Amino acid sequence: MEAIPAKLIYPDIDPVEFTERYLNAYRRTRPLDETNMAYYLTFRNIMALIDGTQGHVVLGHPEVVKMLLASIYEISGVKIKMPGFDLLILLNGYI
Repeated sequence: MEAIPAKLIYPDIDPVEFTERYLNAYRRTRPLDETNMAYYLTFRNIMALIDGTQGHVVLGHPEVVKMLLASIYEISGVKIKMPGFDLLILLNGYI
């Protein structure tokens, strides 16, 4: 589990370590039931994809979209195809 856009915004910060530090700090204040964590992480990644398609600058960046798609697949086993993704990249000037 990791913060996807952080890889691009803060390349010197290890997002996995950052997330673990946050979760450990949270666990010191209250118990954390991790039963549904994969579901919520996948849901958040899907919502981020939607935000990206609706014009969010960071979440719509091709590298972030690729990371979100990979994360969703890694967690859930579901491969999402985004028709027109290459066209979106071209129209937004990323290639």
